[in-house]
Amino acid sequence: MKDVLSPITELWGEQDIDKAIKRIAREVDDTYSQNTVVNLIPVLTGALLFSAKLIIELEILSPGKWKVIPIMSSSYFNTYESAEPDIIMVRDFEKRLDIESPCLVIDDILDSGLTIYRIKELLEGLTGQNSSVAVLVDKTIHRKVSLSPDFYGFGLDDDLWLVGYGMDDKGLFRGLNFVGYVQG
Repeated sequence: MKDVLSPITELWGEQDIDKAIKRIAREVDDTYSQNTVVNLIPVLTGALLFSAKLIIELEILSPGKWKVIPIMSSSYFNTYESAEPDIIMVRDFEKRLDIESPCLVIDDILDSGLTIYRIKELLEGLTGQNSSVAVLVDKTIHRKVSLSPDFYGFGLDDDLWLVGYGMDDKGLFRGLNFVGYVQG
């Protein structure tokens, strides 16, 4: 049987990721310590693993404070070139938001920034207030908009195609328990 992981080089292992998520959770909890409710907006499918672990850690720190309203979006469409993102909201998305409470957009990676920028625009239009961003990886090399995450686990300035922990290569390798890069 062929070793399908051989073209992947690990950057951050499961223990490093767990530590980063716990740190992010503490930072988010501290930032929103005065709020009784915070809207968490995971961007699916990429944020599935990161947001699940982050939400668990947030609930441990401040139970009953976090309202989860996922959104779907993609800007890669099985290519390596970022395009204008499609944003898909659940029916009655705006009715599910606690309009009086802040929003935290959660994604696996901030790369070009287009997807999160559009989602922030949407949320800020609905709520009338700024929204924050938490990502596992802040990859700055291809940033197309002026946007930085408020909370992030790891920074990356290299031009690597990341996989694992929600990040994928044309839909594959999302479920790896580490973050690595595909060798060209």
